[in-house]
Amino acid sequence: MRVIEATGRDHRYNLMMHMAMDEYDDLTADERAERFAMAYVYALPETGVTVLAAEYHGSLLGYAILTPKKRGAAVRLHWLYVGKAARGWGVGSLLVKEAVKRYRYLQLACHPRLKPYYQRFGFSVWRKSMNDGDLIGSTTKKGARLPFIARIIPGEAFDAGRWMAAQVERERRAS
Repeated sequence: MRVIEATGRDHRYNLMMHMAMDEYDDLTADERAERFAMAYVYALPETGVTVLAAEYHGSLLGYAILTPKKRGAAVRLHWLYVGKAARGWGVGSLLVKEAVKRYRYLQLACHPRLKPYYQRFGFSVWRKSMNDGDLIGSTTKKGARLPFIARIIPGEAFDAGRWMAAQVERERRAS
């Protein structure tokens, strides 16, 4: 099993769509639209998002999305996904270890029950999120103090809200 960085738009989009389809039947129409929008946006190279993919003999097992940082801000482990068939194989652990190795100041938001999982990888500074029941974890004290500033798309290159609304409408008409 190895971790690679997906760099090309098509590669990034295909791997995220593969995982979205992996759980397609378990998602609501809104969740499907959100996954498709996420795949579209994060596949664009100009977002600066890092997409790490875990593969085994050419088969995609999972991916991690790391949102970019601005000067003086932390990188956020925004999304960690392991395909249904590969869960329990250590794929998520491999991806998180690679993210921690690459970035000095790494943050994430997670449900409180996942805190012990992420503590194994060096997330040692924790605080409550201000807008929900999640916890914000960081790998360093300084990283915990740094703001998280996502810089996804510069300007108005993509209107995610409008695109997602169109996807939801297409799903509604199809069902």
